[in-house]
Amino acid sequence: MAGAYKITQIVLPAGQWTPVSAPFNCSYFSFKSQGSLAIRLRTDPNDATTEDILPGGYQEVTSTVPFAQNPRARFVANEVLFYAQPASGSDVGILKYG
Repeated sequence: MAGAYKITQIVLPAGQWTPVSAPFNCSYFSFKSQGSLAIRLRTDPNDATTEDILPGGYQEVTSTVPFAQNPRARFVANEVLFYAQPASGSDVGILKYG
């Protein structure tokens, strides 16, 4: 499936929750730190109970089988997938999707 995926760089300012979304419909995404820093991830930026830590050097990967209403994609273009914040300093997140 070479060439089927797209990559977007997302600036992650220090101390700020940044919404992460794919600009196109997709059924797969992965996310990692460009600078190998730990990144805090939340589904709700105001709810600490939804938080997970993505350690530096690791990536988060989510892949699904398409569902009946949208057989070509599970994640809708520009819909927030999650919110990200560097655990320290600022960083750039790398979102790969397809």
